[in-house]
Amino acid sequence: MNKIFRFFVFTAIAVSSFSFASCGSDDDDEDSTPILVGNPTSPEEISGDTWVLNYGESKSYSTMNGISGFSNLNSSDANGLYLVSVKFYADGTADCEVSGASSKGTYSIDGKEFTCSYDIAYKLTTYNDTSSTTSDKTYRMTMKKGADLAEFFTSQVSTTPMYYTLTQHQISKLGNKLYITMTVTASYNEDIFNDEFIDGAYESAGGKFGDLIKKTIKSDKYTTYYLVYDKK
Repeated sequence: MNKIFRFFVFTAIAVSSFSFASCGSDDDDEDSTPILVGNPTSPEEISGDTWVLNYGESKSYSTMNGISGFSNLNSSDANGLYLVSVKFYADGTADCEVSGASSKGTYSIDGKEFTCSYDIAYKLTTYNDTSSTTSDKTYRMTMKKGADLAEFFTSQVSTTPMYYTLTQHQISKLGNKLYITMTVTASYNEDIFNDEFIDGAYESAGGKFGDLIKKTIKSDKYTTYYLVYDKK
């Protein structure tokens, strides 16, 4: 419970900090809204080339507890879920690389709807009474609209504090630019963050974060990643 509470208070503090950053940059956010104007593509059109993520042109847009804003993308975002580079083949296979893992993947394109399966790397720590052991693991993730990303997180812990769903996963192309747009929608696990927990967290925090905690649990929470790739 203490670990969960610390996680939750950290989330509340992060949201509070984010609000100050967002309030001062509304105009900049509006001007910097990514407009991904790519056209529908096909395996035949994009195969044979390697596409590399352009961090400078990519962005993420987050909304939580009524607060929203853009941020620049970096390699630690999204827990290594998205492709850092990829080489597509016309037969529906791909050489995929995410942060920390390379694998032979598969993919399909239907209009702009994009499905891609590849390995994600993570470290699994197991505990006993006197020590802990950490080992390198891989998880085969299929990224597509409607995918349950919580399955990945619950492969590492017995119960995830949040649920994650991929509610958008699209691909398009314009010239030598490839665009992948993915939206991750989150909700709190109400089996953990129930009324009893909220009341306990409120009391433990001396009421300071109580209202924010209650609002955050019920609010819409999502992040959209606007990923821009250059043809290598």
